[in-house]
Amino acid sequence: LFLQRGISEATLRLFKAGMAHANKLNKRICFPVYDRKGRIIGFAGRWFKEEVPFESVKKWKLIGQKKTWLFPNHLNEDIIRAAREVIIVESVGDLLAVWEAGYQNVMCIFGTDMSPKQLSYVIGLDPNRIIIATNNDTRNNAGQVAAGKMLKKMSEHFQNDQILIHLPTKNDFGEMNSTEIRDWYAQIS
Repeated sequence: LFLQRGISEATLRLFKAGMAHANKLNKRICFPVYDRKGRIIGFAGRWFKEEVPFESVKKWKLIGQKKTWLFPNHLNEDIIRAAREVIIVESVGDLLAVWEAGYQNVMCIFGTDMSPKQLSYVIGLDPNRIIIATNNDTRNNAGQVAAGKMLKKMSEHFQNDQILIHLPTKNDFGEMNSTEIRDWYAQIS
């Protein structure tokens, strides 16, 4: 699935992606989530095919307390600090696409709501620019609504000119190739 979307084997290895063959994450491509001490505290699993077989099967399944997850800070906290910029996305799939396009200063919030711990983490990073890049949902506008809520939360801690809502040009970054993502980023450079 991710290889078909242009995510390299090297990136998938870096994120320790693997296929689950049993239990709650059966038939899902799984990504371990680590805490700051390098311990696994959860898993994000994506259904192994593009389309799910029926509505009751969710595309993504999370095991653990996502409100405590700072993903992938074990790989890129220093990169974000050096860039003085963070791109905030909804899912691991979005994160992988942005990473593959060359932007490793990216953070996944695992949904449409930023938890207090995630917000505190971003505050601690002290970025010059925060790019809110939730999904550009045309069906239900959930990503646009989420972006507005995040902007409101963050504006209590950052100057308005530090925060930018810049949604993907397609539904989400997983639907965009690396060239399209670089073009998306060039619009705000």
